Amino acid sequence: MEALVADAARHHKEALRDYLTTLARDLGTPEPTALGAQLALLVDGAIATAALTGSPDAAHEARTAAAVLVGAAREV
Repeated sequence: MEALVADAARHHKEALRDYLTTLARDLGTPEPTALGAQLALLVDGAIATAALTGSPDAAHEARTAAAVLVGAAREV
C-alpha cells in the first residue's frame, strides 16, 4: 500500500513539474526545465507551509516569489 501512495505522489509531482515546464517553455524562457523545477519547489513549499500553519499566506507569498522567478527568467 505504501508503495502505491509513494508512486502516486511521485507521479503527481512529476506531472506538476512537467506542466510548469511547459508553461515556462510557452513563455519563451531560455531554461524552461530549470524554471519549471523552481516553480514546483515553490508549490511544494507553499502546500507544506499551509498545511503546517493552516493559513493561505504561503500561497500568496509563493505567487509573489513565482513572479520574481518568471521575471528574472525572461530577462536572461
